Amino acid sequence: RLTDPIVKGSRNDEFASRIGYLLKIHSPQEVYDLAHHMNNTLTTEPLERKEVDTVFCSILKRELRK
Repeated sequence: RLTDPIVKGSRNDEFASRIGYLLKIHSPQEVYDLAHHMNNTLTTEPLERKEVDTVFCSILKRELRK
C-alpha cells in the first residue's frame, strides 16, 4: 500500500496514515524524506511542500506523545 498512487481528495489522510506507519519503523528524518519522495512520485496532484511538512509535523508530534 505504501507505493499505491495518492489521489486528490485523499491526499492528507493518506499522508497522515503512511507517515504514522513509517514513523514506527524509521527515524523521523527518513520519514520526512520519504514523505516528500511519495509526494513527488506517487501523488497525481502533489501537495505544496509546506502542506506535506504540516502533515508530517502533526503526525510526528502525535507519535512522540505515545
